[in-house]
Amino acid sequence: MTELETVTEPTLHRPDSEPSHLMPQQVEHFLQQHPDFFQHREHLLMALSFPQVSGGTLSLAARQAELLRERIRVSEKNLHELHVHAHANEQRARSLHRIALTLLNATQPTAMLQALRERLIIEFDLAGVLINIENHSALDAFSSEDAGWKTLHNVNTPSIPRMNNELRELMVKHGLPETGSLAAIPLSFKALDANESNRSRGMLLLIKREPHGFSPDMGSLFLEHIGDLLSTSLARYAAVPA
Repeated sequence: MTELETVTEPTLHRPDSEPSHLMPQQVEHFLQQHPDFFQHREHLLMALSFPQVSGGTLSLAARQAELLRERIRVSEKNLHELHVHAHANEQRARSLHRIALTLLNATQPTAMLQALRERLIIEFDLAGVLINIENHSALDAFSSEDAGWKTLHNVNTPSIPRMNNELRELMVKHGLPETGSLAAIPLSFKALDANESNRSRGMLLLIKREPHGFSPDMGSLFLEHIGDLLSTSLARYAAVPA
């Protein structure tokens, strides 16, 4: 090698070759990919600070602890909500079980509906329960032509109808609070050996004392289960027209 010859070193990534500044997203991405970056660079921690609302600064460890505590609080809240929902679902399942037993233990339709009415009032703390069955000779006591029932004639799925004048009159007639709220559950059943053209209809009303005891944003699945149980039970007593 002559004196004029020089050794060329491999090209290194020098600081002056880096961009003049980094975007915050780039820094964030780098730290996410290298979570141990500060492990052997404690001196950098001295230059980091996190502002507090009350003034002063927080250390990185203190800030991390604060974030961790906040995440724990959120997790505990979510866990509590899951526990509450799970408990409520368990209570609904138990209520459905008792309702089903009430229907199964009945020996004739009128007694079955009377027992169901009492059971529903107890299970859901209701002001009352009204049942209307159309064109069923064995259930004349539960058949009515009141205008309130006619306003629900087109209700084909469980719903929370608004209280109108006809429904208020129906409530007053049965000694129930006209300022309460109600859930309407349509019934549809036929004799076990009949065809679909011989299907009978009816309506089950659950009445709460409070104006917002039943609200339109409530789910309808539980109400559907009650309607299915009662419709299936009524099919045992449906007679096929001669």
